[in-house]
Amino acid sequence: MNNPMTIDALVRDAALALPLAVLALLLILLVRRVRAKAAARRRDRVAGALDSSAAEVATPADETPPRDFANDARDIATRIEVAQAAGNLQPLAGLYLELAFCHAELGDEASRMTALRSAAAYGSKHGPHASHAAARIELAEAAYRLGDLTTACEQWQLARTAYLEDGQMERHASIEKRMRANGCPTDWVLTDF
Repeated sequence: MNNPMTIDALVRDAALALPLAVLALLLILLVRRVRAKAAARRRDRVAGALDSSAAEVATPADETPPRDFANDARDIATRIEVAQAAGNLQPLAGLYLELAFCHAELGDEASRMTALRSAAAYGSKHGPHASHAAARIELAEAAYRLGDLTTACEQWQLARTAYLEDGQMERHASIEKRMRANGCPTDWVLTDF
């Protein structure tokens, strides 16, 4: 039984079988790991799909109701009347800008333009300069859309000055660039004549 040939044969067979057994074990472990990762990805996809469908169901309840611009316009008009009655003129430019926005959303262009002109007038007299400039920009853009470049240039000029007075140099430069792009006269052109 202890035949040296048998022991040598067993050792040789074991030496060949052991690496094959290790290789087989590694292949089994690799296959299990790949399957586990695939299963985890499937679980994540299913969980993500459930989360997104739950979010879709929850979204309508989370949404804010649509803004009632007609009601807002009435509220702003009341605030304007109260401020005027109290002699508190500084917030009027901003209030008229808000009113112009509401009228724009309601599709009432005539009321929008009236509110913008009021915002520009109160802004030029009582500030703030930023509200004055914003109103002038809107008036300029409306004139530009109508093809009235003269009025657009005048409004841009007033907006540019208001931004300068407010210390908003980037906005000032932006308006000046827009004016030059449209061939509007600027201060240096006017003083060269």
